[in-house]
Amino acid sequence: MKTGVEKGKSNISQLPFGMLIKEGSSQKERVAAEVMEALFARLPNDVQRDHDFELSDGTKCWIKKFHPPRKSEEDGWIYGFDVKFSPESPLTHLEFSVRCSGWERSC
Repeated sequence: MKTGVEKGKSNISQLPFGMLIKEGSSQKERVAAEVMEALFARLPNDVQRDHDFELSDGTKCWIKKFHPPRKSEEDGWIYGFDVKFSPESPLTHLEFSVRCSGWERSC
């Protein structure tokens, strides 16, 4: 009985590698921006509440939005947040930048 597919061959057409990479990269840009917007929206705007976490030495810490997602030529999409420390700490805060470090397409 013939099935229309030669033995050992797939009936799914394969995309040329370059086209696959271009499409993946295009989707990565769109999806990375959307994910970053969603994550950034969940960060608190201020520190007028109970602390978010405590360091091993007892220092109280608050997370606060710093800069919204934006496209950087060097790093792609990036956003930032601060971790503010309690007033008795030698540091007032640390600044963090978040970027999408890569993408993958698994079969």
